[in-house]
Amino acid sequence: MGKNREKVDHPKHYTRGSMETIHAIMGLSLDPCEGNVLKYVSRHRDKNGVEDLQKAKKYLDLMIENYGEWYGSAGSNKE
Repeated sequence: MGKNREKVDHPKHYTRGSMETIHAIMGLSLDPCEGNVLKYVSRHRDKNGVEDLQKAKKYLDLMIENYGEWYGSAGSNKE
């Protein structure tokens, strides 16, 4: 596989471990915000470091702020 093709089909920062991040997101049926959290956390060591963690936090904060509306009240007080 050519180097440019690898950047599109199997980028190193998304193929950590035994599966690509997209397959984990799809296999877990994550919504877009959940998928972005997983994407940014899984690639931070290989791509953008703290910037990726800040992006993941942005999506986590959005999920927390809208939890009741998006996910219902179940689990909103679990510790």
